[in-house]
Amino acid sequence: MANNFSKWKDPNTGNWTATCNWCKKNYSLGISGGYGSATRHLKSKHPVEYAKLGGGTGKQTQISRFANNQQAFGNFSYNDAQNLTGMANLLVEENLPYLFSESLAFRDYAQTCLNPQYRGYSRKMVKKEISRLYGAEKVRLQNYYANFDGRVTVCSDIWEDTCHNLHYLGLTVHYIDNDWHMHKRVLAFREFNDR
Repeated sequence: MANNFSKWKDPNTGNWTATCNWCKKNYSLGISGGYGSATRHLKSKHPVEYAKLGGGTGKQTQISRFANNQQAFGNFSYNDAQNLTGMANLLVEENLPYLFSESLAFRDYAQTCLNPQYRGYSRKMVKKEISRLYGAEKVRLQNYYANFDGRVTVCSDIWEDTCHNLHYLGLTVHYIDNDWHMHKRVLAFREFNDR
């Protein structure tokens, strides 16, 4: 904003004022000195300069999680489908209930700290997405194992779902791929009652 506005304090009112460096129009910034009205002016009257700030494009500057030698900063667009998939993965990996997706506290956190465009998802949407991901992963694994020429180890495990106090008997496969990376996948599981 400093390249687009000159900020000064009005001696008559004591309020901060910003003068647009492009059209010399003055905007009151109020006592707090916030740039709200000045930003709206820039967006409507000087859209090219506003776009240079990263505004108006629906994109946000992001620091790459895995910065490489090429480019550590980039722009990304809000992608609702990608966020829904991310929410589904979060619930599965952290063993959270579907209701977590409707949590107002999480929605406030996401909108305040991560992305103001985040709108949240109903538990029905998340449940449907988890089922879709499960089906896609099942097909992917079936295709992979159909062409796998190595050996696998199959074992059974019993584990407890601490959220619901349920026990499960699972069938797990372990294998080493052609790049010598060890993998394990749960092929099937059923609720197990020891009574």
